[in-house]
Amino acid sequence: MQMTETAKQHHQTNDNTSRIDHYLRSEDLFQHGRTIDIRHNGQTYTLRLTAANKLILTK
Repeated sequence: MQMTETAKQHHQTNDNTSRIDHYLRSEDLFQHGRTIDIRHNGQTYTLRLTAANKLILTK
């Protein structure tokens, strides 16, 4: 995925604070459903998009 214009601008204008290397848009992540499994350090986490359009990450 390419970095969005917003991400590029944030990266360029906030050098004195936090640097964000990459943005992922939730619209892109949830194209095929409302849950995503994420593997991290041998563990599986589930990122879920709720009916209220909130994100919930569970182990």
